[in-house]
Amino acid sequence: MKSTIRLWSSADLDNIRNNVDPFLTTVFLNKKTFSLAEIRAYPYHLRKTFVIDFDGGEIVTVYATDVDSLHRFLATEYRSDRITSISEYHITFTDVAIQKGVIV
Repeated sequence: MKSTIRLWSSADLDNIRNNVDPFLTTVFLNKKTFSLAEIRAYPYHLRKTFVIDFDGGEIVTVYATDVDSLHRFLATEYRSDRITSISEYHITFTDVAIQKGVIV
């Protein structure tokens, strides 16, 4: 993996918040540390979670706004010729009725 360091301007953060450039948003989603302004701009509602398997057994979680941006990000940041599979994870929550007197 390459190491990308970027200082995010207010204009960049506005574009990320509004998903003006899905690839830029994907790069942002995969940062490891965030400033307070960046945390406030973080677009959780746009984030999709992908798990990438590489030959040799390495597994990496990557966030992207869409599949096209995912592939562009992988080609930019990783050796995409080593990818053996890509899975998108969907997490859902469903309310469950509480039964009185039942201890689980």
